[in-house]
Amino acid sequence: MDNIALLTTLTPSEMRQLVREEIEEALKNFKATNQQNTRKKTLSFKEGCKYVNISTSHGYKLTSKRMIPFSKQGKKIYFNVEELDRWMLENKVVQTSEMLEDVETYLNKKGVSYE
Repeated sequence: MDNIALLTTLTPSEMRQLVREEIEEALKNFKATNQQNTRKKTLSFKEGCKYVNISTSHGYKLTSKRMIPFSKQGKKIYFNVEELDRWMLENKVVQTSEMLEDVETYLNKKGVSYE
């Protein structure tokens, strides 16, 4: 109730100033939140190794054998975050239930009863 009484006693210029201050504060909060949510798309070699939790020596081994997606600019190695995410999820470990379903399907196709 006090806020309503305060708003009715403000002059138009005071009201504009109050609105301006609130908008500036909201924009500042939005920018801070947006910067926290924005992540780099390209990582240096060391950042990429840290991102996938491997040592730099292992990173050099993987890049030299072309077992991990990377880019090279001169002598510098870079990683794309999206490509690293896909690479980490490539070798999915099959759950036991999925494996049993596959075995059952295979045996049914062959006409073999396993019970």
